[in-house]
Amino acid sequence: MSWGNTIFSTTTTIAKWEQEINDLTSSDWNDKIDLAKTIMGSDVELRLLKTGFGKYIDFKAGEDVKDLIINPEIFNLASDFKTLQLIYEDLAKGDTDSYFWVKSRLYKTRYDEELNRVWALKNMDYDQDEEVDEYKNDTFAAGGFTR
Repeated sequence: MSWGNTIFSTTTTIAKWEQEINDLTSSDWNDKIDLAKTIMGSDVELRLLKTGFGKYIDFKAGEDVKDLIINPEIFNLASDFKTLQLIYEDLAKGDTDSYFWVKSRLYKTRYDEELNRVWALKNMDYDQDEEVDEYKNDTFAAGGFTR
C-alpha cells in the first residue's frame, strides 16, 4: 500500500474524538484532513531521510520515501490528532485565549506524542515488493524508538 493511497482520517474517525465539532459548524473538514495528511507526510518523510532511509529511493524516478513504510496505517491516530489540531486552530480564529486554541494545543501535543510512539512500529519494505524487509522489532532494536 502506498502512502498516497492511504486514508488516515475521515470525518467519522475525527468525530469519535470530538463529536462537538460537528455541532460547531456545518463545514466539511476534508480540507483539514487533507492538510493534516500533507503535514504528517512531511514529518514522516523528514524522519525517514534523517535516519538514512532515502538511500533506498530513486528520487529522480519519482519514488516516494514514505512508500518504504509497508504499514502506514500505524499513523491513523496521529492523523486524527493533527486534523483536530488544525480544526481547532481554525475555530480559534487566532484568539490564543480561547477554549478552541487550548484544544488545538492539546491535539498538537497528542499528535507529536503519537508520532513518536508509533515510529518504532513501522515495517520497512526497501525493495518495494510488498514484503517486509525490516520488521518493527528490528527497528526498535536498532534504536528507532525515541521519547
